[in-house]
Amino acid sequence: MQLAPDAPINIGLPRARTEQIEYRSAVHYFDRIRALTDPVWLDSGVNASADSSHAGRFDILSAEPVERLSLDPVCSSSGKTALQPLRDALASIASLKACEGIPFCGGLIGYLSYEANHCYHGITTRRSDTSALGCNEKPNTKPKPQVLMGLYVWALTLDHLKKNALLVFHPDCPEETEKTVRQSLNSNINSTSFPKFELLQSFRASQTRESYLQQIDRISEYLSAGDCYQVNLAQHFSAPYQGDCAEAYLQLREFTPTPHGAYLGFADRKILSLSPERFIQINERQVQSWPIKGTAPRSANPAEDAQLGRQLTDSEKNRAENLMIVDLMRNDLSTCCVPGSIRVPGLYELHSFPTVHHLVSRVTGELAESEDPISVLEHCLPGGSITGA
Repeated sequence: MQLAPDAPINIGLPRARTEQIEYRSAVHYFDRIRALTDPVWLDSGVNASADSSHAGRFDILSAEPVERLSLDPVCSSSGKTALQPLRDALASIASLKACEGIPFCGGLIGYLSYEANHCYHGITTRRSDTSALGCNEKPNTKPKPQVLMGLYVWALTLDHLKKNALLVFHPDCPEETEKTVRQSLNSNINSTSFPKFELLQSFRASQTRESYLQQIDRISEYLSAGDCYQVNLAQHFSAPYQGDCAEAYLQLREFTPTPHGAYLGFADRKILSLSPERFIQINERQVQSWPIKGTAPRSANPAEDAQLGRQLTDSEKNRAENLMIVDLMRNDLSTCCVPGSIRVPGLYELHSFPTVHHLVSRVTGELAESEDPISVLEHCLPGGSITGA
């Protein structure tokens, strides 16, 4: 046997077990796994009742993780970084031969909070009494972990380009887990049997209008003094609820499906994400970030809708905001990519979603040999379009 000089050698690496199953909607399969432990759904936004022109290609569903990481990263004198436990968890499952065309063959799914990487950048984390609260929690409740992830060793992937559904089991998937998954996917589920979700009160801000306006005045002073270029001023809203948070997600995605939506159904934390923004994607050492700055409403009138899109594209203010974040992401990626590889193949592109128009730019680079996906997060968290410039 002869090998080309640069051919990869994968001797001894196991393969994931794959099986084609019936291609049905992601909602159909989500209903069948949502009662399992820690169900997760990385949502393409493909929705029969809405325009899917900007939807993603894949839906990825899983549950029953073999390990769960609940972390509050702290600075370490050992030389290890705050996100090192993520590397350790990924190293605990076997490396596979390339899963060509399969977006997930086993790994970590979860969230990293805004503060998760502050230690890496030497920033002192300051939390208010409300920053750690969920809707139904009371002050003095134990703060949420800054990192919460499951190590998943199976997945159901829906490929909406090829119109197929692929069930993937990592070699480290326990037999009992595989049996449970198969039983769940083949079960007869009546979605009306799940508890209805409803808010018991309207959402309430964590601060007064007067306090919020005072902060805006302070930001204006910072801008005038040249201390910063842009600030994202966010505030916390909460409301008590009852019922199943998965029902809330299903309702929300009907109204505003997004190409990078997610439902994370951890036992003690439910995350419902409907952001259309791609923060970081790494594929064969090619890194992409698609920052969003600039938003305009949609209109049911086609002519008016087109005009709103043109006004957003031509807006000097929105273009300036977008460009600041593009420059910030170029700088962040340059710290972990091959020098000279950073490119901006798309600037001020108009992407239209069911409820809003957005200005989206694309920043790319080639990952340096000394870096890995976790180090990209270390260099780039929190995301520029969240922090401001």
